[in-house]
Amino acid sequence: ELGLEVLTARPLIEIPYQYPGKKVLLSVWLITKWSGVPQSLESQPLRWCTFEDLFQLDLPPANVAILKALALPTKIAILNVSERISDKQIESLCRTESVGLRLRQAGLNAESYRNSVMSRLTGTNTGHKNFPKTIFLDIAANWSLEQLGILMDSFQHVSWGLHLTANELVSSTTKGDHLTWQQYREAFPHLFIGASCHSLHEIECANALQLDYIFLSPVNCTSSHPTASPIGWKDFGSWTQVSSSPVYALGGLSLSDLEQVWSYYGQGIAGISWWKNV
Repeated sequence: ELGLEVLTARPLIEIPYQYPGKKVLLSVWLITKWSGVPQSLESQPLRWCTFEDLFQLDLPPANVAILKALALPTKIAILNVSERISDKQIESLCRTESVGLRLRQAGLNAESYRNSVMSRLTGTNTGHKNFPKTIFLDIAANWSLEQLGILMDSFQHVSWGLHLTANELVSSTTKGDHLTWQQYREAFPHLFIGASCHSLHEIECANALQLDYIFLSPVNCTSSHPTASPIGWKDFGSWTQVSSSPVYALGGLSLSDLEQVWSYYGQGIAGISWWKNV
C-alpha cells in the first residue's frame, strides 16, 4: 500500500475488538527501520501527521489502543514515594530510553501521599527536569481536579497517569466507582488510567472500563511476594491476547526480558528492582 520495504520490526500489540456483527484481532507491529518513500499505491488519501494530530483523527475504535501503545513508555520503574534513592540511581533511570515512573503510595494516607509526591518532584534529588517524562500516580490518593490541574501545569513536559490496584479495579466494575475517576478522563483527555491485574477476570474488568494500560503480574517468582503463584510466560502470552489495552509484564524481570515480553505483544516491563542496577 505504501511502497516501503520493512527492514526491522517487532510486535507492538494485539487488539481484540468486537464490532457490531464481527470480531477482529489486529496484529500490530512497530517498524523501526525501513527503506523507500511512502506513497499511495492504491489511490488512498495520504498525509503526514504529528503524533498529537493522530489523536484528533476520526479513527476506527479498535485503533485507539495503537496510539496508546505508541504514547506509553516501554519500561516503568516502581518507587515508593517516600523511599530514599541516590542521585546516581535517579540519573541512571532518566538516561534509560523510553522509561516512566510509578510513585506508589505504600501505606501513606491520601494527604501524606499527595504531599510526598510534590516533595519528590520538586526536591533537590530530582529537580524539575531530572526525572522520567511519564509519571503514574496512585488514584487512591483522591486527587481533586484542581490538585491534578496544578500538578500538570507545574510540570507541563510530563505525561501523567493514574493507577488502580486490582481491588480498586474490581470495585470500579462491580460498584460503579469508575464514575469518579471517569471525571479525571473527561477533564484531562490525555491522562493515562491503568490498573494492576493478576487474573483473567481482572483483565476483563480492565477491558470493560476501557483502561489505557495494565500491569500483569507476577510473571516470575518475586522476593516481594514470595507466596504468589507466578503466571509464567505461556499464560502471560495468552492473557495478553485477551487484553484490549497495552500490557506490562511485572514480577521477577530484568531488562534482558524485554525482547521476550515484546514477542508476546506486551508493551514492556514494570518493576521495583530492575532499574536500580541500570
